[in-house]
Amino acid sequence: MIFKQQEASGELKHLIEKYTLIQSEEDDQPLFRDRFIPNGYAGLVFNFQIHHARYSDLPGENLPESFIVLPKLNSTLIEIGLPIESLIVLFKTAVLTRSLGLSLDQSSSRPHIGADIFGGYPMYDKLKEFDRMEDRIAFFESYLKKHYPVAGYVPDEIDKIYHEIMSLAWKLPIQSIVSEHKISSRTFRRNFVRRTGISAKSLARIVRVNYLWQKISSGEFTDFQTSVYFGNFHDQSHFIRDFKMIVGETPRAFFSRNLEQVRIISGTDP
Repeated sequence: MIFKQQEASGELKHLIEKYTLIQSEEDDQPLFRDRFIPNGYAGLVFNFQIHHARYSDLPGENLPESFIVLPKLNSTLIEIGLPIESLIVLFKTAVLTRSLGLSLDQSSSRPHIGADIFGGYPMYDKLKEFDRMEDRIAFFESYLKKHYPVAGYVPDEIDKIYHEIMSLAWKLPIQSIVSEHKISSRTFRRNFVRRTGISAKSLARIVRVNYLWQKISSGEFTDFQTSVYFGNFHDQSHFIRDFKMIVGETPRAFFSRNLEQVRIISGTDP
């Protein structure tokens, strides 16, 4: 399986976290199934070639050619039939919704939406005309710069809090982050959910779990007690509860198995 990542250009780093290419090779197994672990970003997925991709609890319904994965508090089991060639654009959610005029406060039982964020423009078809990931990204970025107010973007308070949660929630309580900003609690809670699809507290939980996934996988943290301390959890039971809620497995079960497929599905750095 080919797994490549590319940074956004300088003018779009405030909006796009990274691009990920997933492409199968001839000797790959024809089917794999694992969890998509939420990371707090919004992912725009383009499936240019795929046999099938579906949620495991909805076996008769394939995912569309293009869709947006929303920040959610729970993992999702996904089954993918090869061959596959997909490009995922990982957006900083609060900036995406403000720049493109999206609202994510409508509840949904599924972790994706099929919103047309290009106003009828056939972005999927245009990108499919290119063969190389780099050419697709160049075209995509040129379109964004031309049609959306991304140049000279000035972050608002929701942008700033979202960024700080994504960067600091593993070591600071959410109350400490929010209290630094001059915004009423009620206004903040309403606008944050509208811009990100989840509460600030839920986002902080996701960030902490992903931080510990990275640290444990790299061998930097060698026991769960260390993870509890550096992940800003009250105690080990709190850590296990949040981990299982978000990942769908206990930490011990998760880290004792092969995580290659879950990394690919989740777009996580190897």
